[in-house]
Amino acid sequence: MTENLTIMVSASYADSVIKFRLPLIEELIRKGFKVIILSPKPKPKDCEFLAGIGCILEEVKLDRNKIRIFSDIIYLFQLILYLFKHKPGALISYTAKPNIYGALAASMFATKTITLITGLGTNFVTEKFKLSIFIYKILLKIALILSDLVILQNNDDYDFLVGARLLSSKKHFGIVNGSGVDTNYFYMQPLPENLSFLMLSRFLKSKGIVEYLEAAKLMKLEGFKGRFILAGPNDFGSDRIARQDLLEKFGNYVEILDEVEDVRALIRNCSVYVLPSYREGTPRSVLEAMATGRAIVTTDVPGCKQTVIQGENGLLVEVKNISALVAALKLLAGDVEKVKSMGRKSRELAEIKYDASIVKQQYLNFILSVMNERF
Repeated sequence: MTENLTIMVSASYADSVIKFRLPLIEELIRKGFKVIILSPKPKPKDCEFLAGIGCILEEVKLDRNKIRIFSDIIYLFQLILYLFKHKPGALISYTAKPNIYGALAASMFATKTITLITGLGTNFVTEKFKLSIFIYKILLKIALILSDLVILQNNDDYDFLVGARLLSSKKHFGIVNGSGVDTNYFYMQPLPENLSFLMLSRFLKSKGIVEYLEAAKLMKLEGFKGRFILAGPNDFGSDRIARQDLLEKFGNYVEILDEVEDVRALIRNCSVYVLPSYREGTPRSVLEAMATGRAIVTTDVPGCKQTVIQGENGLLVEVKNISALVAALKLLAGDVEKVKSMGRKSRELAEIKYDASIVKQQYLNFILSVMNERF
């Protein structure tokens, strides 16, 4: 089946392929597939790495943040040209524009279309009507109709898409446990001597950054001596938050850091990991913290709530509720033994449910089932 067979992977940026899809891609290559990566603006080190494991990298031009008719049409035509050039048996895509335009392009060829929904994102958490979001949902519905397989990271997203009539309940779909985490790379670490809280996130309102900072400010004003740390990259999404504004307002209470290449040191030096997000697929940063053996405080929303067994490896709080977040953080701040036991349970769950080898096999089983229908 796999002899001389090509699979194309379409992504929003090359380093995400390495961070989130590497175990799957390596397994596809081991099984004899030729893997083509489509990505905008790949860094030289990413090109070198992907070439080193046997991938072919093709660069495309993509503005991933907004619907821009002219540039989006160019992106669509590039996808069509590369599909014609390589004639893959399947196209695997993830994130908004690769999913939409990938399905449209692949529909013109005898190419299996596998769409990964890694989270519904800001387009599904805003309560305001925006024309751009309305258009996006229409395009997403078309893409999902054209897809041969839709893979999601939690049942809530599936139920939501079916309920909103964006996805047919008859569609071939699969549910996987997020993107997985390398439990050897993120290994169990002892807790730091002094209590500290950490949040890793892109600077987006929908990640719950403001709630985290407000909770930290309240606790600091009440005399809490522990550390609060926030680290992550700037973003260009519709709900982006200016780093400088946060520094001016919360810099006296929270250590606000830039994105770091290796997050393990930050996780190792925290006691509790916090993510008050409005909605996720399955948050990778939470899985990394769990694998390191950290208690988790996150919101009772799709994607986040799947990572926590309430009271066992962490605490779930109501979304956008700063008071509830403060109460949870205070509870853990006053019970070091609970933090330790929750950390051990987090590690256990990471090993038995979210380990990259387990999740890789989940993806692979679904993908090969669709490929076998054709080949």
